[in-house]
Amino acid sequence: MNRKQKHYVQLTIEIIALVLFVFTVLRGAMVLWLALYGVSVILSLFFGRFYCGYICPMQTAMKVSQRIKGKIKLTTLNTTLLRYLPFVSLLIAVLIMIAGQKTLHVQLPVLLIYFVLSFLWTLGFSSAAWHTYLCPFSILLKTGGKRSRRHYRVESSTCIGCRKCVKVCPANAIQIVDRKAVIDPALCISCGACAETCPTTAISYTS
Repeated sequence: MNRKQKHYVQLTIEIIALVLFVFTVLRGAMVLWLALYGVSVILSLFFGRFYCGYICPMQTAMKVSQRIKGKIKLTTLNTTLLRYLPFVSLLIAVLIMIAGQKTLHVQLPVLLIYFVLSFLWTLGFSSAAWHTYLCPFSILLKTGGKRSRRHYRVESSTCIGCRKCVKVCPANAIQIVDRKAVIDPALCISCGACAETCPTTAISYTS
C-alpha cells in the first residue's frame, strides 16, 4: 500500500468512526463507544495507540481545528502543563457524570463534551498538549502503547535527522537524539504522519 492509498484508508476509517460516534451520541448509547475504547486499550498492547490515530473523534476534530487555525493564521499559545493533568481531567469527567445523575437525573454526554473541548483547545494550543496532558482516555492507551509489540520505529542507519517527522507529529512523540529520530511508543498515536513525510523511508510500522 503506497502513501496515497494509506491516506485514503485512514480518512475512510476516521469518517466511519466519526459517524459511529455521532450515532451513539444521538441514540444515548455511549456505553457502546466505551466498549470500543476498552477493546482498543487491550489491542494497544499489540498494535500501539491506533485508537488515537484512527478512531478517536477528538483527534478527527483536532485535525479540522488545526486546518482552520492554519487558514486564519491563529498563533499556537505556549503552555506549561503537568504530567498528572490526565488524571485531573478523568476526575472531572467522573464528577460531571455523577453530577448529571444526582442533580439533573440525566446521563450527560461526557464524550461529546470532550469532543467539543478538543476542537476548541486546538484552535489555541497544540494537539500534542491535549494528547499528552489533558485527554483522560490517554492514560490507559499510553500504558498499552509503551508495551506494544508493534509500533512505529526509526531505522537509525537510514535516518538523516532532518526533523521533518518531528514537525508533523501531532503528539510530540519524536525527538532527535544524537542526530537520529527516536519515537516514544507511549506517546505515539500511530497516525503514520511521520512515515509519510520521511524522505528516506526510515520510519515503518513494525514488530
